[in-house]
Amino acid sequence: MFTKLMKRAMIVCVLMASVVVGIAAPAQAANKTIILSDIDGRQLGYMVFYDSDPQKFKVCDTQRDGYTVTGQALWQSANGHIPHGDTTDGNDKGCNTMVFRVDSDQMRLWWNGPGKISTFANI
Repeated sequence: MFTKLMKRAMIVCVLMASVVVGIAAPAQAANKTIILSDIDGRQLGYMVFYDSDPQKFKVCDTQRDGYTVTGQALWQSANGHIPHGDTTDGNDKGCNTMVFRVDSDQMRLWWNGPGKISTFANI
């Protein structure tokens, strides 16, 4: 009888602790970064999504190889992903940004050099 009572008390304590932790957890920003690398692991560029109002994307080329990287923000519709727009960076000083007032749900990044190197992430 005592063992059964102790098991029930432990279950109640665990449940209460999980509720308190869930309530006390701070809100986390949903910023996201994707990195584009070639087959040898050399970083070609990256793209950052900033979860703000309006949404902001930053695209950066990290190689001085004569090629650029392009980032694109997409929105899911009944017909598939529809691009909001894109921006290209060519490893000049700084990175390029784009801002959208319509919520995006995916970002894609690709290299504009030989081969088809690209990556994407849901946001």
